[in-house]
Amino acid sequence: MPVIAFNVDRILAEKNSQVIKNIKVENNMRINNISLVPKRDNILKFDFEFTTEYKPDIGNMKINGNLIFRGEEKKIKEILDIWRKSKKLDKDIMVSITNFILIKCNVRALGLAEQVNLPPHIQLPMMQISNKTKGDYIG
Repeated sequence: MPVIAFNVDRILAEKNSQVIKNIKVENNMRINNISLVPKRDNILKFDFEFTTEYKPDIGNMKINGNLIFRGEEKKIKEILDIWRKSKKLDKDIMVSITNFILIKCNVRALGLAEQVNLPPHIQLPMMQISNKTKGDYIG
């Protein structure tokens, strides 16, 4: 995928109250705008916003930034035309762009959550003790 840069313009992380047992975490990512990069051929800028809310009113995180994308002239024109008409993207481009942004933002959000003493916003792998005995092994 021809992503050539990822930039963060604004980061916000705040904890409003103590963490309770039954919290609900909502994550969201959206593309706010797509534009041509001035004086550059076939390069688009995707402005995005990544948000995480810990409910009920425990805290939140927000990351605003942009992703710089290079493509063929025909593809760039097609992306811009669709965006200008419907504020939507072709499925293939949307999946690629969204996944790239989610990977970068989720990693940053984990660090932000730790800094303001919020629990991780995504499920992390954890080791668990098995109750199986040695006789249960069938390998």
